[in-house]
Amino acid sequence: EYMTEEEIYLSWHDNIAPEALPSVEKSINEMIGGHFSENTYHWIHPTKGIIYVRCGGTAVELEDGTKILRGYHGEVTDIILKNEKIAAQK
Repeated sequence: EYMTEEEIYLSWHDNIAPEALPSVEKSINEMIGGHFSENTYHWIHPTKGIIYVRCGGTAVELEDGTKILRGYHGEVTDIILKNEKIAAQK
């Protein structure tokens, strides 16, 4: 199914877990401000439920003043759960 850039953004933003929203928005503002930012947070996946997502990057400003976020975004649930299990065993 085709989604516009706006629909993709809204789908992502609307599914950020409420407790993670302030942290994610802080990271976005840092990126828009020209700084690198990285964040790991809970996201509500439509079929998997709550997962961990890690993203990072910065913004690039186009000639017309538009800023585009550039970086990476991926699921890290398995990594986080493995690290939590290791930490609990210590």
